[in-house]
Amino acid sequence: NHGLENLSPDRFQQLCQALLVKEYPGVTCFPVAQPDGGRDAMRFVGDEQPGKFVVYQVKYSRNSLSADDARRWVLDAIEGEVEKAKGLIKRGATNYILITNVSGTSHLDVGSIDRVQSALTSRLGVPAQCWWRDDINRRLDGSWDLKLRYPEVLSGQDFLRLLVDSTKGVEQERRRRAITAFMSDQYQEDVEVKFKQVE
Repeated sequence: NHGLENLSPDRFQQLCQALLVKEYPGVTCFPVAQPDGGRDAMRFVGDEQPGKFVVYQVKYSRNSLSADDARRWVLDAIEGEVEKAKGLIKRGATNYILITNVSGTSHLDVGSIDRVQSALTSRLGVPAQCWWRDDINRRLDGSWDLKLRYPEVLSGQDFLRLLVDSTKGVEQERRRRAITAFMSDQYQEDVEVKFKQVE
């Protein structure tokens, strides 16, 4: 997992916009911390539907939440956006995507992902979706350019990879061996400590 809570709300919105641009190069990103009418980004759907667009709205929680609290928080966020979203639908929005750093739960029909999906669909009347924390993490996994642009989200594994990959040739092999030796030694020490704790 990436350290999404290390970002400020503004930086999180910018990270989400950067992920959207990577996936959909024609997306329009709106400035942060300004009245945006319920859209942090939008994408026109193409020549086949002139004037029609997809709306992206970003919602950030500073705190990690329990599954029930996360579901309630996202549902409250949706309620706060419904009127704006309906106004955008009248103007041509064909899809609505809510993006959040909150974790969803996957239990069929009763988990937060399915319940929020149901609430979005029933409240808005257009195809709608929520991108949860896992959706953002999977999009970030291989996006080294974005992780370096937003270093707050880098994990320990990312740092190890950067440490090894930042050099080439003999120096890279020397670093790789040193890190592998350290990790192997640390593993053996941990196993020994756990064995002694069992005794």
